Amino acid sequence: MSSIFQLFQRFAGILVPKSGILTELPNCELLCNMEVLSIKLESDKQRVAAIMRNAMTKEVVSINFLIRDEKSEKRTVMRAELTSNQGICIKQQDSGQDVMKVTLPNHSPNLIGEFVHPSGATIYKVHSDGAQSYRVQRAASAVGGALPPYILRIEKEFGWIYSPVKMMSVIGSSCVYRFKDCDGRVLGYVRPKLVMRKNTLILKFMPDRGSAQVRGAMLGAALLFVLHEAYPEVGNLLQEGMQSS
Repeated sequence: MSSIFQLFQRFAGILVPKSGILTELPNCELLCNMEVLSIKLESDKQRVAAIMRNAMTKEVVSINFLIRDEKSEKRTVMRAELTSNQGICIKQQDSGQDVMKVTLPNHSPNLIGEFVHPSGATIYKVHSDGAQSYRVQRAASAVGGALPPYILRIEKEFGWIYSPVKMMSVIGSSCVYRFKDCDGRVLGYVRPKLVMRKNTLILKFMPDRGSAQVRGAMLGAALLFVLHEAYPEVGNLLQEGMQSS
């Protein structure tokens, strides 16, 4: 490994194992100190302008999301920038260190997303097991070619605790996504936040459950659901941009 590349890795807060195989997402440890995150657009005007500009000129556009700690006065702890031909890049707010990139697959009917190390290595893949069930699985490259185990199962449940009237103005379906480990224990969930004019998602971590890596994967999955549920037009923008790049 060249000295220049080593300096880049050190600056970005990335540790490369001696084997040279990247197996974890970096800079996820702060998630272990949090209980409830919200994911929201930084600016709805930016979203509308970006979609219109892309439709008219086909140029690459960006849309920003804020990831906030709801239990700490809604402090922004991470930022997520969607670039229409790449994916969603997540960084820590204070340090600026990279956490991961969330991307959409080009040609795979059962694969709905990937969580990529800042260096470009795919660490986790999200597979669909049907309309209401998903699994987050380690990429084969992250386990040295062995059979990749899954670390999360995601189950979609309808008609949770919210009335249809309240849900109507938030997200187009009254559902919650529950995260479970291999033993069936609930690790947390993603649900809409009850606000009238903003499509905001809440990511809840169960206390003392889930490692930094598992919580990082939960955050990545929540951002996928932002694209699929809260802002499908933004998901379409990203899908089309990645297919044409």
